[in-house]
Amino acid sequence: MCFSTIANADDWVEIEVFRKELEDFLRNYLELPHDIPSHDMLQRVFAMVPPEFWKSFQKRWRESKVSACD
Repeated sequence: MCFSTIANADDWVEIEVFRKELEDFLRNYLELPHDIPSHDMLQRVFAMVPPEFWKSFQKRWRESKVSACD
């Protein structure tokens, strides 16, 4: 999801489209036996992750970006 959001994919449909556009590239690094997940599947999976995790992750992500610029 990281690359998708960096590429300005702002919702689950845009993330699915982005990943489909990169499918050949992704297959160099990932096994995708069931194809690229649909936007519905992505949304369901990420909805299962507790909000506290996302808050912590976003904080660490921002901190890593700031420290990378130092």
